[in-house]
Amino acid sequence: MSTLLQWCTLESQGPSGLAAVRFPDAVHIHTINIFPTDSRPFQNNKDIVARTEPEAFFLELYFNYYPIAAPGSKEKPKPTNALIPTTLAYAGGQMSFSVGMGKETATRLMIVGGSFEAVSMAIYGEYAKETSPLADTYVPKNIMPSEPPPIAKALDPSMARDPTQLARQLLNLIPNAPPLSLIIRLMFCLKVPNDDDWDMPDFPYLYPSLDQDPATFDLEQAKTLTKRPIAEDTKPQQMQQFADMLATVISNSREDQDPSYVAKLVAKILKKVSSQMPDFPRIILQSMDFSSIFDAQTIGYKALDKLADAVGNPDICRHFHVDWFLGILDSISKDLNNDRDTRLAAKQLITRLGGWSILEDTLSNTQGDFVHAVDFIADVSSQEASFGAWLVAMVTHEDLVTKLSENPVIPTPTQYPPFLLKRNKPSVSHDEYIAFLRAFVGVACVLAVYAWADSLPDKHCRERALGIIRLWQGIDGYREILNHLLLLPQMIFRLECMLDEDLPTKVGIDAEQILVGLAQNPQSFLRGRYIKCILTKLQPPHTFITHDERMSLRYSAYIADDGLMGAVEELTQPVEHPPTLKVLRGIRVALAVIEREFNEDGEYNILKEFWKDGSRSFLGCLVDVFLEISNELGKHFTVSPPPVATNGSIAWLFATCDDLLRLIDRLAPEYPFPGPAIRSLITSVANTFFCSDAVDMIYSQSSPACIAAQETRQVCIDVTRTLATVSPDGRKPGAIIVLRTLLEHGLRCEDRDPAHHLLQVFGLIDYLLPMSDADGDLASLNWTQKIMPSMLKEIWAFCRILDTENKAHFVRRIVGLDETNVGIGEWVLQEELKEVLEVMHILLRDDLNDGFRYVKQYQVANSIRLLLDLASSTSAIASWFVRSIGSEDGLVQTFGIHLRTLLELGFISNSLVRLAELLAAQDAVIEKELHQPLALILLKGCANLELSSSSMASSLQDAHKLFSGISQGDVNTNGVKRELGALLSHLQTSPHASELDVAEALVEILFWFTVSSDSPSVNGISSEALAQVTEKLKQPLSSERKDMLEGALASILIDEDIELLSVPTILSDSLEFSVHALEDLLHTEPPVPSTPPRKPLSQDVLSLVTVSPPTALIRSPAATGLTKTYLNNDFRQLRQTPSARQNTSRLPSMHVDDFESVSPTMSMDALPSTTGMIGITMGPGSPVAGTIPFAASTSDVFPGLGLAPGFQTPM
Repeated sequence: MSTLLQWCTLESQGPSGLAAVRFPDAVHIHTINIFPTDSRPFQNNKDIVARTEPEAFFLELYFNYYPIAAPGSKEKPKPTNALIPTTLAYAGGQMSFSVGMGKETATRLMIVGGSFEAVSMAIYGEYAKETSPLADTYVPKNIMPSEPPPIAKALDPSMARDPTQLARQLLNLIPNAPPLSLIIRLMFCLKVPNDDDWDMPDFPYLYPSLDQDPATFDLEQAKTLTKRPIAEDTKPQQMQQFADMLATVISNSREDQDPSYVAKLVAKILKKVSSQMPDFPRIILQSMDFSSIFDAQTIGYKALDKLADAVGNPDICRHFHVDWFLGILDSISKDLNNDRDTRLAAKQLITRLGGWSILEDTLSNTQGDFVHAVDFIADVSSQEASFGAWLVAMVTHEDLVTKLSENPVIPTPTQYPPFLLKRNKPSVSHDEYIAFLRAFVGVACVLAVYAWADSLPDKHCRERALGIIRLWQGIDGYREILNHLLLLPQMIFRLECMLDEDLPTKVGIDAEQILVGLAQNPQSFLRGRYIKCILTKLQPPHTFITHDERMSLRYSAYIADDGLMGAVEELTQPVEHPPTLKVLRGIRVALAVIEREFNEDGEYNILKEFWKDGSRSFLGCLVDVFLEISNELGKHFTVSPPPVATNGSIAWLFATCDDLLRLIDRLAPEYPFPGPAIRSLITSVANTFFCSDAVDMIYSQSSPACIAAQETRQVCIDVTRTLATVSPDGRKPGAIIVLRTLLEHGLRCEDRDPAHHLLQVFGLIDYLLPMSDADGDLASLNWTQKIMPSMLKEIWAFCRILDTENKAHFVRRIVGLDETNVGIGEWVLQEELKEVLEVMHILLRDDLNDGFRYVKQYQVANSIRLLLDLASSTSAIASWFVRSIGSEDGLVQTFGIHLRTLLELGFISNSLVRLAELLAAQDAVIEKELHQPLALILLKGCANLELSSSSMASSLQDAHKLFSGISQGDVNTNGVKRELGALLSHLQTSPHASELDVAEALVEILFWFTVSSDSPSVNGISSEALAQVTEKLKQPLSSERKDMLEGALASILIDEDIELLSVPTILSDSLEFSVHALEDLLHTEPPVPSTPPRKPLSQDVLSLVTVSPPTALIRSPAATGLTKTYLNNDFRQLRQTPSARQNTSRLPSMHVDDFESVSPTMSMDALPSTTGMIGITMGPGSPVAGTIPFAASTSDVFPGLGLAPGFQTPM
C-alpha cells in the first residue's frame, strides 16, 4: 500500500547542482510525481504550490542502497555506501514515474542532480520492515483474472457505424481544417509539390486548372496538373475535356516518342489520378485505349510500380483486371530476361488486381473470402501511394461507404478487432471481419490527421492524436493494425524528427515508446527506414528506452542491415542460455531476413551463404536452433520449480519457435533430412506442443504468451504432418519414424506432468492420423498396411496407458483407417482383453491387500467402460465392435473367458449391464457360446443394481432372448440357479416384482429353465421367501401366466442348504484414495536380509579358501593329505616357499593355533554367480567330488591361474 513519504521542493545547491532527500527510516519507493509550476498538488491543502523550473529537463537520481534482512536471519545486514542510479525525463506538466523498488531493496537517502533550478515532487511508497518469515501453513487465495478495462466507445472505431468519426473529431481541433479526404490525398498520395505552398494564403486549397490549350498540352503538363487535387466542384464536362486532350496527346506521342517512355508517363498519371475525386479516374479510363499503350515490351519496372499504386483505386483496378492485361503481366513475371525487380513487380500487380473485387464482395457477403480480402488490404497498405488511394476510396466512394455502413454494429466476442494481419489467420465471422475493417479505416484516418497536425504543426492536435496512438498500441487487435501502418516511410520519418530534441518532450517520449512497440514485430526490421532510424537517430540520452533496450535494438538492426550474410551468421552462432530478449529478437530478425530472401529469390542464395564455411546445412541449422529454444521453453513448464520468467519472455520463446517451425515446414519437403534428425525434431515439436497447452494454466487467455502459444500450436501440427509425408531414405515414408517417435515419447514424460504430457502427445498423434474420408498426401500413405503393422508393440504400449475415453478414441481412429482390411483394431481389442484377464486372475487370489485389490477392480471397470464406449459409438464402429467381439474366433473365445471370469469374481456394474444389453440386441450376430454369460450378467445386474422397473424388464427380456438361443445340452445349470436365486431373493423386497413387464419376463425365464434343465433348482433363497415372491409376481399376471409360473416353480427345487458363493462386487467408475491410503499402497516393504547358517568346523580343506584360488595350496609339495595340524612356526615356514606364496591374499598369522577355533569359515556360496565350473582332483587316491564356482572376473584378477572360462580338469 503506497503512502505519501515525502513532499518537497528541491533546489540545486552549489557548483555540482545537487540536492538530496533524507528519510527518517528505510523506505521502499514506488512512484515519484513531479508537478509543474503554480500547480496545487493537494486538494485539501490549497496553500501548497509547486515550483518546477525549467519546463523540461533530465533528472538524475541516486538511491543509497539499504539491504533488508532475509526471513529468519539473526544477523542484520550492514549498511553500504552503494548508490543505485536512474534517470527521469521530465517533459513538462504533471508526470508520474514508477520506481519499482522491490521488497528486498530499500533506501534512506535519495540524491538528485540535473539541469534544474527547482523541482516539486511527491514521493510515494512504504516504510521498510524486516521481511516477515514464511508462514508455517499454506493458505490458498483466489487470484482474480486481470483483464484490461474496455476501451471508451469514442475511441473504438470498430464499433462505430462511421469509422472516420474519431478522425473528424480530431480534425476539428485544428482551426479552419480542410476535409478529411483532402488531407488523405495531401499526406499519402499527392504530396505538396513545393515547400512554398505551405505559406500561400489559399493553402491547402490550391487546385489545378483543367482548362488547358490543346495546342500546347502534352504528357508532361498532364503529369504536372494531376499532382494537385482537383476542386470538389469541378464539372464533369471539364474532366471529360481533359481526358479527351490526354487521349489525343497519347495517341500522337506514340508516333514520335519512345513507347516505353509513354507507358511510364501514363502509369504516373494514373497513379496521381487514382486518389482524385471518384468521377475523375472513371472518365479518364473510359476515354482511353490502354491496350495500345501497354504491352510486354513497353511496360518496365517503373511503369509496373506506378500501376501497382494506381490499382489502389477500385475503378482502375477493375478496368485492368482483364485477360489481355493479366496475360501481359504473366509473361513479364515469367520472362527470365527481365530483371528480378521487374518480375516481382509484375507478380505483385497480378495479386493486387483481384483484390478489390474480393473486398467489395465481403462487404455484403457473409460467406466471403475474408482471408484474401485481408491479404489485399495488408498488401495495398504497405506503400503510401496505393494506401492513400485505397483509403480515399473507402472514405469518398458512396457505394463502398454505403455497403460498410449497412452492416449493423454488433459487439464481437473478443471485444476488440480480431488478429487478421498475422500469418496464421483465425477463422472469423462476418461481423468480426467488418469490425476489423472498420478499425483499419478508423486507425488509418487518425494517422492521416496526425500526419497533417505534425506537418502544420498543430501541437494540441498532434499530442492528442499521439495519445490515442499510444493507447491503441497497448490494445490487442488495434496494436497489429497500428504497427503495420506506422511502418510507412513518412511515419518513421516523423518519429525520427521527434527524437531530435535535446530536452525531453512528451512527443519524444511517445516516439520512443512507439519505436520500441514496433520492434516487437521482427518484420519491422525489414523496412530500411526503420533500420536507419534505429542506427542513426536513436541516440542517448533517452526519455523511455533503457541502455540495454537500445543495444538490443541496434543488435537486431545490424543483423537486418547486413542482409543475408548477417542473418546466416546469427543463426550459426551458439544460442545463449538462457536466451535473452536480445538473442531471441536477433534470431527472429534473422529468420525474417531469410524468409524474405526465400520468397523473392528462392533458396539458392541462402544455401550458398550457408555453404561458405562448408560446415552447416541450412535445414540442419534451423533444426539445431529450434531444439535449443524448445528445450529452454520446456524448462518453464515442468513439475519442478521453473526459472524466473515474465509473460513477455514466454511469448518471445513461443514466437521464436513459431518462426523456426514455419520455415522448417516449408523446407522439409524439398530437403528431407535423416531419420535421427527427424526423431529429435519430432520430440521437440511434441514438447513444444505440450507447452502450448500448459501455458493456459499459468496465463490468461488474452495474454501475449497464450496468443503466441496458440499460433505455435498450429504450426506444430503442420510440421508433424509434413514430416510424415517426406521420405528420409527414399524408401520408407517418414510417417513410420514420426509415429513411432511419438508413441515412444508419450511414455517418457521426463520432468513434465505425466498425464498432461501423455494427453498432448496423443492429441498430436490424433492430428497426424488422417480422417478415413480424407484425401491428400497423408491419406495416401496406406497407414494400416505399411506403417502401423511395423510398430504394433509401440501402439499397444502407448494405448494401454491412455485413459478410457482417449483409448476408445484411439481404437476408433485405427478402425476408421483400417476399415477391417488388416485387423489392427481387432488386435488391439484382443490385447485389451488379455490384459484385463491377467488382472482378474490376480484378483482371484486371497492374499491381496484392500488397496491393491481396489486399484485392480478399477482397472477392470475401466476396461468394461472401454468396451461399452466402442459398442455405443457411431453405427460403423458399433457394428465393427459387435461383429469382431461376437464372431471372430480368437476374440469370441477370449471374450467368453472374460465374461465367465467376471461372473466368477462376482463383478457387476451399470456399464457391464449396458454392454450386455447392446450385445443382446445383436444376438443374431454373436456366437452362441456368449449367450449364457451375457444373460447371467443381465440377471446379476437386476439382482444387485438399483434399476428402474422398465430397465429391469428390458434386461430380463434380453436375458430370456439370449437363453432361448442356447442348446439344451449347453446350459450351465449352476450359473443359472445361482443368479436366479439371487434375483428372486432381491425381488422379495423390490417393488418391481409386481410390475407386469418384470413379472412376465421372469416367468418366461423360469419356464425356459424348467424345460432346458433336467433337474432345475435355485439356491440362495428359502421356501418361505420364494412363496412371498411368487405372490408378488402373480398380482399383475393373467391367469394363463399364473399357471405357467406355478408350473415352473413346482418343477424347481430349492437348495436352502447351499449359500451364495460370495457377495457381489459393484465396480466403481471412480478411484478415490486418501493420501495416507495412497502412501500405504505405494509403500513397498524391503526384503529382510537373512544370515546364512554357520557351517561346522569339521570341513574339507577347500572350505578355508577365502578369495584367492586354492591352486597354489593344492600343488604345494608340502601338502601330503587333506588334513594337517600346524603348530608354532610350521605354517609360517610353509608360506615362505614360492609355491605357497603364489596367489594368496592372507598375511602370515602369529596365532595359528588359535585361528582355526576363532575364525569363521567362509562359504563359497557367497561368491558372485558363476560363468564356469572347475573340477579338481586333489592327488593320488584323493578325489574331490564336486566343483568350485569362480566369478566371471577371476581370470582377470588372477592371471596366474591360466584357466579359460568353462575349463574343467579331468576328474
